Amino acid sequence: YSQPQADLEAAHRLADAGCFQEAAEICEAHLRQHRLSAQAYYLLGVMRDATGNAGAIDCYRKAVYLDPNHHESLLQMARWSQKNGDEARAQAFSSRAQRARMRV
Repeated sequence: YSQPQADLEAAHRLADAGCFQEAAEICEAHLRQHRLSAQAYYLLGVMRDATGNAGAIDCYRKAVYLDPNHHESLLQMARWSQKNGDEARAQAFSSRAQRARMRV
């Protein structure tokens, strides 16, 4: 059994190295054990984003649901909204991300 934080750090390192599939597998395994991990959902969203998987947005939504102040996920939600032409929603997520960052 490995430490949850170590799992996510390993996934992050693999993602940085471009090993998205391996990183996604670590995140998925982590989520099977620790279902309420906003950071794992965020990282899985990044992997899915990087491979063009439309399921990325669902991961970001879950991360924000679990942690309404998850800065990185809020930024990704803003980016997705903007990309899909929803400027008002993009601005709302961007503002939330700014407020979340100030709380840290």
